[in-house]
Amino acid sequence: MYSNRRMVLMNRIIPFLAALVGLVALAGAVMVQVNVTTQNESIRAELAQTRMEMNLVVQRAENLSTRLDALGEGTGDGTAEALLALQERMVKLEATAASAPSTPAPLASLPATPIDPSLPVSDCIPQGTRFMVTVGDSFPICQSDVVVTAAAISGEMTALDNGVTLVMGTAAPLPGGGCTASLLSADAAGFAELRVDCR
Repeated sequence: MYSNRRMVLMNRIIPFLAALVGLVALAGAVMVQVNVTTQNESIRAELAQTRMEMNLVVQRAENLSTRLDALGEGTGDGTAEALLALQERMVKLEATAASAPSTPAPLASLPATPIDPSLPVSDCIPQGTRFMVTVGDSFPICQSDVVVTAAAISGEMTALDNGVTLVMGTAAPLPGGGCTASLLSADAAGFAELRVDCR
Protein backbone atom coordinates (compact mmCIF):
# COMPACT_ATOMS: atom_id res chain seq x y z
CA MET A 1 0.00 0.00 0.00
CA TYR A 2 2.82 2.30 0.82
CA SER A 3 4.51 1.50 -2.49
CA ASN A 4 1.26 2.19 -4.33
CA ARG A 5 1.08 5.65 -2.85
CA ARG A 6 4.66 6.26 -3.86
CA MET A 7 3.90 5.20 -7.43
CA VAL A 8 0.87 7.47 -7.60
CA LEU A 9 2.91 10.37 -6.24
CA MET A 10 5.66 9.72 -8.77
CA ASN A 11 3.15 9.51 -11.59
CA ARG A 12 1.78 12.92 -10.62
CA ILE A 13 5.23 14.58 -10.16
CA ILE A 14 6.74 13.39 -13.46
CA PRO A 15 4.36 15.45 -15.66
CA PHE A 16 5.07 18.52 -13.56
CA LEU A 17 8.82 17.96 -13.91
CA ALA A 18 8.43 17.46 -17.66
CA ALA A 19 6.39 20.66 -17.89
CA LEU A 20 9.01 22.50 -15.84
CA VAL A 21 11.83 21.28 -18.13
CA GLY A 22 9.76 22.35 -21.12
CA LEU A 23 9.22 25.80 -19.64
CA VAL A 24 12.96 26.18 -18.93
CA ALA A 25 13.77 25.12 -22.51
CA LEU A 26 11.17 27.54 -23.85
CA ALA A 27 12.60 30.38 -21.74
CA GLY A 28 16.08 29.58 -23.04
CA ALA A 29 14.84 29.61 -26.64
CA VAL A 30 13.10 32.95 -26.05
CA MET A 31 16.29 34.43 -24.55
CA VAL A 32 18.36 33.20 -27.52
CA GLN A 33 15.81 34.69 -29.92
CA VAL A 34 15.85 38.03 -28.05
CA ASN A 35 19.68 38.07 -28.16
CA VAL A 36 19.71 37.31 -31.89
CA THR A 37 17.10 40.02 -32.53
CA THR A 38 19.09 42.56 -30.50
CA GLN A 39 22.29 41.69 -32.36
CA ASN A 40 20.52 41.93 -35.71
CA GLU A 41 19.11 45.34 -34.83
CA SER A 42 22.54 46.49 -33.69
CA ILE A 43 24.11 45.26 -36.94
CA ARG A 44 21.36 46.96 -38.97
CA ALA A 45 21.94 50.23 -37.09
CA GLU A 46 25.69 50.00 -37.71
CA LEU A 47 25.12 49.26 -41.41
CA ALA A 48 22.74 52.21 -41.69
CA GLN A 49 25.29 54.49 -39.98
CA THR A 50 28.08 53.22 -42.25
CA ARG A 51 25.90 53.71 -45.33
CA MET A 52 25.10 57.28 -44.24
CA GLU A 53 28.79 58.05 -43.66
CA MET A 54 29.68 56.59 -47.06
CA ASN A 55 27.01 58.75 -48.69
CA LEU A 56 28.48 61.82 -46.96
CA VAL A 57 31.99 60.92 -48.16
CA VAL A 58 30.73 60.43 -51.73
CA GLN A 59 28.85 63.72 -51.59
CA ARG A 60 31.93 65.57 -50.30
CA ALA A 61 34.07 63.98 -53.01
CA GLU A 62 31.56 65.06 -55.66
CA ASN A 63 31.47 68.60 -54.24
CA LEU A 64 35.27 68.74 -54.22
CA SER A 65 35.43 67.41 -57.76
CA THR A 66 32.90 70.05 -58.87
CA ARG A 67 34.92 72.82 -57.21
CA LEU A 68 38.17 71.58 -58.75
CA ASP A 69 36.51 71.43 -62.17
CA ALA A 70 35.19 74.97 -61.71
CA LEU A 71 38.62 76.21 -60.65
CA GLY A 72 40.30 74.44 -63.54
CA GLU A 73 37.88 75.74 -66.15
CA GLY A 74 36.83 79.24 -65.36
CA THR A 75 39.56 81.13 -63.52
CA GLY A 76 41.40 82.52 -66.53
CA ASP A 77 43.69 84.54 -64.25
CA GLY A 78 46.72 83.97 -66.48
CA THR A 79 48.66 81.87 -63.98
CA ALA A 80 49.21 79.04 -66.44
CA GLU A 81 50.35 81.45 -69.16
CA ALA A 82 52.68 83.22 -66.72
CA LEU A 83 54.25 79.94 -65.65
CA LEU A 84 54.73 78.92 -69.28
CA ALA A 85 56.32 82.30 -70.04
CA LEU A 86 58.63 81.90 -67.04
CA GLN A 87 59.58 78.41 -68.17
CA GLU A 88 60.33 79.67 -71.68
CA ARG A 89 62.48 82.48 -70.27
CA MET A 90 64.40 80.02 -68.08
CA VAL A 91 65.07 77.81 -71.11
CA LYS A 92 66.41 80.83 -73.01
CA LEU A 93 68.61 81.81 -70.08
CA GLU A 94 69.99 78.28 -69.85
CA ALA A 95 70.71 78.30 -73.59
CA THR A 96 72.48 81.67 -73.26
CA ALA A 97 74.50 80.42 -70.30
CA ALA A 98 75.46 77.27 -72.21
CA SER A 99 76.70 79.29 -75.19
CA ALA A 100 78.75 81.66 -73.00
CA PRO A 101 82.49 81.03 -72.70
CA SER A 102 83.16 78.37 -70.11
CA THR A 103 86.40 79.87 -68.79
CA PRO A 104 85.66 82.43 -66.09
CA ALA A 105 87.60 85.63 -65.70
CA PRO A 106 90.53 85.27 -63.31
CA LEU A 107 89.71 86.29 -59.78
CA ALA A 108 92.74 88.56 -59.61
CA SER A 109 91.15 90.89 -62.17
CA LEU A 110 88.15 91.55 -59.92
CA PRO A 111 88.55 94.56 -57.64
CA ALA A 112 88.60 93.57 -53.99
CA THR A 113 85.99 95.51 -52.03
CA PRO A 114 85.98 95.42 -48.26
CA ILE A 115 82.89 93.92 -46.61
CA ASP A 116 80.92 96.30 -44.43
CA PRO A 117 79.60 94.28 -41.45
CA SER A 118 76.73 96.76 -40.93
CA LEU A 119 75.24 95.92 -44.36
CA PRO A 120 73.53 92.62 -45.26
CA VAL A 121 75.65 89.74 -46.50
CA SER A 122 73.11 86.88 -46.28
CA ASP A 123 69.48 86.46 -47.34
CA CYS A 124 70.06 89.09 -50.01
CA ILE A 125 70.71 89.38 -53.76
CA PRO A 126 74.40 89.83 -54.64
CA GLN A 127 75.18 93.00 -56.60
CA GLY A 128 75.26 92.51 -60.36
CA THR A 129 73.14 89.33 -60.18
CA ARG A 130 70.08 88.89 -62.39
CA PHE A 131 66.93 88.01 -60.43
CA MET A 132 63.23 87.55 -61.11
CA VAL A 133 60.52 89.57 -59.31
CA THR A 134 56.75 89.67 -59.26
CA VAL A 135 54.51 92.41 -57.91
CA GLY A 136 54.93 92.71 -54.15
CA ASP A 137 58.25 90.85 -53.95
CA SER A 138 60.94 92.56 -51.85
CA PHE A 139 64.63 91.75 -52.22
CA PRO A 140 67.44 93.38 -50.21
CA ILE A 141 70.67 93.89 -52.14
CA CYS A 142 73.82 92.59 -50.45
CA GLN A 143 76.29 95.14 -49.07
CA SER A 144 73.89 98.06 -49.62
CA ASP A 145 70.88 99.73 -48.02
CA VAL A 146 68.80 99.10 -51.15
CA VAL A 147 65.64 96.97 -50.99
CA VAL A 148 63.99 96.40 -54.36
CA THR A 149 60.17 96.01 -54.25
CA ALA A 150 58.16 95.72 -57.46
CA ALA A 151 54.94 97.75 -57.37
CA ALA A 152 53.76 97.23 -60.98
CA ILE A 153 55.01 95.21 -63.96
CA SER A 154 53.98 95.57 -67.59
CA GLY A 155 55.41 94.26 -70.84
CA GLU A 156 57.87 97.16 -71.27
CA MET A 157 58.48 98.63 -67.82
CA THR A 158 58.53 97.97 -64.10
CA ALA A 159 57.64 100.45 -61.36
CA LEU A 160 59.28 100.11 -57.94
CA ASP A 161 57.60 101.12 -54.72
CA ASN A 162 60.15 103.92 -54.18
CA GLY A 163 58.88 105.79 -57.26
CA VAL A 164 61.59 104.63 -59.68
CA THR A 165 60.32 103.45 -63.06
CA LEU A 166 62.56 101.03 -64.94
CA VAL A 167 62.43 100.89 -68.73
CA MET A 168 63.90 97.94 -70.56
CA GLY A 169 67.49 98.42 -71.65
CA THR A 170 68.29 101.42 -69.42
CA ALA A 171 69.71 101.74 -65.90
CA ALA A 172 67.95 104.04 -63.43
CA PRO A 173 69.53 105.44 -60.26
CA LEU A 174 67.98 104.27 -57.00
CA PRO A 175 67.34 106.57 -54.02
CA GLY A 176 70.24 106.81 -51.62
CA GLY A 177 72.84 107.10 -54.38
CA GLY A 178 75.48 104.68 -55.43
CA CYS A 179 73.22 101.99 -56.95
CA THR A 180 71.37 101.64 -60.25
CA ALA A 181 68.69 99.14 -61.28
CA SER A 182 68.28 97.74 -64.78
CA LEU A 183 65.22 96.07 -66.27
CA LEU A 184 66.46 93.15 -68.39
CA SER A 185 63.07 91.69 -69.35
CA ALA A 186 59.41 91.92 -68.37
CA ASP A 187 56.03 90.63 -69.48
CA ALA A 188 52.40 91.48 -68.89
CA ALA A 189 51.94 88.28 -66.89
CA GLY A 190 53.70 89.99 -63.98
CA PHE A 191 57.30 88.74 -64.14
CA ALA A 192 60.34 90.98 -64.47
CA GLU A 193 64.07 90.29 -64.53
CA LEU A 194 66.21 92.92 -62.80
CA ARG A 195 69.83 93.60 -61.95
CA VAL A 196 71.18 96.03 -59.35
CA ASP A 197 74.72 97.39 -59.55
CA CYS A 198 76.36 99.50 -56.88
CA ARG A 199 79.61 101.44 -56.89
